[in-house]
Amino acid sequence: MTGLLGSWGRIPAITTMDRTCTPVEAFPVGEYLHDELSEREWTVTEFAEIIGQPTPVVSEILDGTKEITDETAAAISQAFGTTHELWLNLQTAHRLHQRRSTAS
Repeated sequence: MTGLLGSWGRIPAITTMDRTCTPVEAFPVGEYLHDELSEREWTVTEFAEIIGQPTPVVSEILDGTKEITDETAAAISQAFGTTHELWLNLQTAHRLHQRRSTAS
């Protein structure tokens, strides 16, 4: 598997004991989800059913026009076997990256 859970190559920030490394770019949650759905060969409709969300809502998340809620993050984490904090942190990193980019 080469998606988010297999590669960890696109995690938005790395915190060590002495510093936090800020990435050059952070990606919306939808991009990570696209990768995971592709690797698992799940359709948007299948994934929506798995996480208990309407397909249009999942499509908006995948398109980057809707952010995930805490409840949705928990459902995504259950589907993928991760923590819901992972998904919320990815979203927060992207939001902060957008703010930094806008401020520059």
